[in-house]
Amino acid sequence: MTLIGAMRSMTGGILLYSDLEMISGAVKSETQKIYRLRWPVNIPPNSSTEVKLSVDGIQIFIAGSNNSAIFAKARIEIEQEIGHLVKHAITNGEPVELEHGYVPIIESCLQRTAQTYIKTPSDEIGCILVVQFPLVTHAPILYYANCAVGGSPLLQPIEFYVNDGIGYMLGNYLSRRLYNQNMSGEQLIKVAAFILREASECVANVGAAAEMYLINEGWTNSTRILGPDAVKTYQQKLPSLTNVLLPELLATDFAP
Repeated sequence: MTLIGAMRSMTGGILLYSDLEMISGAVKSETQKIYRLRWPVNIPPNSSTEVKLSVDGIQIFIAGSNNSAIFAKARIEIEQEIGHLVKHAITNGEPVELEHGYVPIIESCLQRTAQTYIKTPSDEIGCILVVQFPLVTHAPILYYANCAVGGSPLLQPIEFYVNDGIGYMLGNYLSRRLYNQNMSGEQLIKVAAFILREASECVANVGAAAEMYLINEGWTNSTRILGPDAVKTYQQKLPSLTNVLLPELLATDFAP
């Protein structure tokens, strides 16, 4: 169970966010749901500069909702398959050509995960991916994929925002009401902190602890990570929905 989401800023960034709650039977615990995919390889010292730069040229971040064990299987397989491609290129002294190759790799991994592990609705997972290219003038690409029973998951490009997990209906409602495509990354953090707080208070099995990754904000090709304490600090400073809306609502004059 979870709420994961992402929003695009006007200044080149994407904010990826999630709660941290995991339920196993009657036991609740916290677990990471956002990852930067890794494919560690040994680069020969005599490799060209082009090869060396291409290895870490593309960064891929992934967040997973619902069944965390099955999401972990999908994530690890994606890392391994991309790692094989990277190692093959390096062995042959070639630059890693991931720009046009990552989509079929990820889709085939998710499709195998769906066919092998997803047998009932409780097995289903949703994935949000952010793909960051090395050129700072190239905005990250945001994708969503739904791995459902009998489905064939494909990466769907998302223009502005997306939410998934048990809290997705409230997440989408608040995103529609609050999100603006002209927002900065810092403003998105405040909006996401509000969404996560409201979801944790209103939707069963969405946890209070949360984390965020702000990727490529300001075209910097960097990532700012906000852990649970930082997110909580934002949430504590934000006004409550009741205090903001209710006084205005009750003070409205309906007299003719």
